[in-house]
Amino acid sequence: MRVSIENVESKKFHVLVVDDFDFNRQILAVYLSGLNVDIDEAESGETAIDCLNRKSYDLILLDIFLPGMSGIELTRLIRSRWPQLPVSILGLTASEAEQDIHEALDAGMDEVILKPVKRADLLSRIGEYLPISAQPQKQYIY
Repeated sequence: MRVSIENVESKKFHVLVVDDFDFNRQILAVYLSGLNVDIDEAESGETAIDCLNRKSYDLILLDIFLPGMSGIELTRLIRSRWPQLPVSILGLTASEAEQDIHEALDAGMDEVILKPVKRADLLSRIGEYLPISAQPQKQYIY
């Protein structure tokens, strides 16, 4: 889902970062710092559901292989429970297996991004869904 460019300068976009590794969530938050985004974090699919019950998001950065409820299962749940929600879901994974990527896309993820990812590359991908801009920095997600 792409966001309309109307009133972008004053709009604060809501982003949910879901990853079971605290370090990855922190790095993603650093990557997004200084942008017109409000970031919430969740360490599990269940916590992400709690966040979604309280707030609407413009973008979800979602680890595909979460313990318990996987990112793929969470995506299916989001797309079925909140079909009217105009949220973009970008999956993050270290797996290059085509089957994993296809399964994530079939579940309803808008895109899958391979880790490690450079900040500039991540922001470029996010920029396809949200009108953001930032200066590149040399940082990676593992």
